[in-house]
Amino acid sequence: MVGLIVVVGCAGPPQPRPEAYDPLENMNRSFHVFNTKVDELVMQPVVDAYIDWVHENWRLSISNFFDNLSYPNVIVNTFLQGKFRQGFVDTGRFLINTTLGVGGLFDAASVFGLEEHDEDFGQTLAVWGVGEGPYLTLPFLGPSTMRDLPDLGGSALTNVFTYVGTPVLVAGVAATSPLAVLAFIDKRARADRALRARDELALDSYVFTREAYRQHRTFLIYDGNPPMPELFAEEDLQIFEDLEQEDAVDEHASVRQRKLHEDLPTLEPISTLHRVEETAPVSVKEALFTAPLP
Repeated sequence: MVGLIVVVGCAGPPQPRPEAYDPLENMNRSFHVFNTKVDELVMQPVVDAYIDWVHENWRLSISNFFDNLSYPNVIVNTFLQGKFRQGFVDTGRFLINTTLGVGGLFDAASVFGLEEHDEDFGQTLAVWGVGEGPYLTLPFLGPSTMRDLPDLGGSALTNVFTYVGTPVLVAGVAATSPLAVLAFIDKRARADRALRARDELALDSYVFTREAYRQHRTFLIYDGNPPMPELFAEEDLQIFEDLEQEDAVDEHASVRQRKLHEDLPTLEPISTLHRVEETAPVSVKEALFTAPLP
């Protein structure tokens, strides 16, 4: 099994598409408008109250708590991607935060230098070579792709609260009902600044959301080092090569010209030049501009 994971993990993610594959754009836009309206009428007032009334330190602890509950999903997918060393680090992080961090309320693992990672089954499929697939906008849940869709089930299966009480799936977080609501509010509160910036700056909020989501996913899949996009066609690259050759020729000519000036004698004052003109077989002007190139 370990050997299979290593072999599949070596496949590597496919080259990201420069443009979104969005064959369901009309339906996606309808869901985007629906989600935006629900957020405006329901979630935004709740999140505003949450941010105003709950102290920042408490909000941070709540975020830490839910991150720790869902961290087994990170551990499982880290191993599935063949990142074994990182997987053991993530396992240690989860154990330390669950114990010393009082159930994850405090990020004690960072004190020991155990870095937090963000892995999920969508990223695992990408590492295994699965393509992005069509872009999707899900009701209530927002942007996704066909490749990321299975992670909704995967994150529920690996979440601790799936096995405690009556599980309710909300935004990919399985928990008992009250905590599911709090988890949903916490997620929305974390995205509040980004959503406000989008609403203020974006000419087309749908396209902005789609491209921001795709760029973020590419960033995660490549662990913060995505490949540079192919910005130029092959014929454009040939033009650049020709220009570089011309620059090289110009540089060679410039070097020859500088060498010519270095080999010339230092000019004397005008009075001296007149004396040289009277005695020399050729004029100074001829001496300067008829000398052979080195």
